[in-house]
Amino acid sequence: MTLQVDLEKLGALSRTLHDLSGEASQLYAREGVPWSSLPGFDSMALPSVIEASKLTSVVQDNLIPAMSARLDEIGNLMHAATVHFGTMEGANEAALAETYTTASGDWGIPK
Repeated sequence: MTLQVDLEKLGALSRTLHDLSGEASQLYAREGVPWSSLPGFDSMALPSVIEASKLTSVVQDNLIPAMSARLDEIGNLMHAATVHFGTMEGANEAALAETYTTASGDWGIPK
C-alpha cells in the first residue's frame, strides 16, 4: 500500500466521521422521558425513576455533545493530515502516523 492510498482512505474516513458527528449531535436522549418535567415529579416517582431521569439529562447535556465534538475533532485532524501529507513522498508514512497519533491525543481508558 502506498502513502497516497492511505491518504485517500484517511480522507474518506474523515468525511464519515464528520457525518457521524452531525448525526450524533441530533441524538435526543430524553425521548420517552417527558414525565420528568411534570410539577411534583420528584414527590410521586420511585427513586430509581428519578435517578434514571437525571442520568438521561447527563447523557443529553454532556455525553452527546462531547461525543459529537470528538468525532468532529478527529475528522478535522484526518482531513488536515491528508492535506498536509498529500504532496509528500511515500517515505513519509512514519511521519504521517506519528503526527496523527500525537495530534489525536490519549485514547486510553481513564483510570
